[in-house]
Amino acid sequence: MKHMDFVKGSSGTIYLVTQQGDELQLWDFQAWLKGYYDAYIPLKDIDTSGYKVIGDFNTNPELLPKECEGYNGEPHCEMLEHIYP
Repeated sequence: MKHMDFVKGSSGTIYLVTQQGDELQLWDFQAWLKGYYDAYIPLKDIDTSGYKVIGDFNTNPELLPKECEGYNGEPHCEMLEHIYP
């Protein structure tokens, strides 16, 4: 598994492998589409033997739903406003 691979888990869920710092994570874009903000699973926290690479972002971009267009799963934050002094 490497950065920007699509992988399928034993449950049938498809993830995109993303990177935050030096750590690879699985981005559950289906959960993200449902409104779950933190839809990332660090690879170091799971047994990856049940996951199979089924493509990559460059070769198979159609695996990412159109609703995710323009967002590649990389975690990022944007400050909207300060709510404290």
